[in-house]
Amino acid sequence: MGLPWLHPFAGRATALRPVPARTTHHAYSYGRHYQELGPKQLSIAMFFYRLAADHGHADATYRLALIHQAKEEDWAAASLFGRAAAYGRPDAAAEFNDLSQRLVQPPWNAGGVLPLHLITENEEPPKEPPSPAGDPPAELS
Repeated sequence: MGLPWLHPFAGRATALRPVPARTTHHAYSYGRHYQELGPKQLSIAMFFYRLAADHGHADATYRLALIHQAKEEDWAAASLFGRAAAYGRPDAAAEFNDLSQRLVQPPWNAGGVLPLHLITENEEPPKEPPSPAGDPPAELS
């Protein structure tokens, strides 16, 4: 018998309509506007760039990649540079190649040793434990 609630919709499935180019251009323009307002508005700019980029806007994709690269989010940036190049932005291909070459390099040196700054980058220096007698640490005396 099937699903009775689905019956009215049978045969009515249609493909999603493509987004007009002017709509993606408006999203890109909004992204530029918010990016020019400064760092506090960058997340809004990224939102509009993402909207345009998801619908094939090469410049929006490239700018979004540059923002991710500036935030040191290299994997996201590389992916977006690759998409921007595929959308027809020629300088994005060079950025993609440079960034992907850096990403495939191993972090350890020629001797097979991982540099110390990569190990301790996010760690805080150890704090001096309080003395058993409850005295203040030596640096405060």
